Amino acid sequence: NQDYLSNPRMKPWRDQAIKLGYQSIVALPMQSNNIVVGAISIYSDEPHAFVEEEVELLEELANDLAFGIISIRTRSANEEMEKRNEFLAYHDPLTNLPNRLLLRDRYEQAVALAQRQNSLIAILFLDLDNFKHINDSLGHTIGDLLLKLTVERMQLCIRATDTISRQGGDEFIILLTNLHDIE
Repeated sequence: NQDYLSNPRMKPWRDQAIKLGYQSIVALPMQSNNIVVGAISIYSDEPHAFVEEEVELLEELANDLAFGIISIRTRSANEEMEKRNEFLAYHDPLTNLPNRLLLRDRYEQAVALAQRQNSLIAILFLDLDNFKHINDSLGHTIGDLLLKLTVERMQLCIRATDTISRQGGDEFIILLTNLHDIE
């Protein structure tokens, strides 16, 4: 809009424009590949302030900014996805416990440490009896909640240096490290 004071389409905003002291505006969408990420609005206190070459330059600027914003958002989304994929490669998605792969690594480290320190390790296998009946009668949502609550309680029973791993379904393995006697 090159003249707020004479353009009839600007009547709803004319009083505000006069109050703020501007008479012309260029408003440009910030878009790249048909994706609009915002708009740039530049105001002037002079009527007819924006010549065609300036508008073309501002359009190019708006499109460059949009491309940059989309690139940053895409990179951030990709980084988050990579972090999530890396986490899921080593953890159970429901309980966030280590999975078989991470448990194996921790087991190998625990064995090496136990040999150096002349200590013991223990592996406990835990299976929840009749868990299938919970899922069948109350649904998987309740079953998942029960698994999460069970994990919370198990974590209260072990040391920070020990590991609980979900093997699948209702099966868990607990790796206890740095033990000094079998009892």
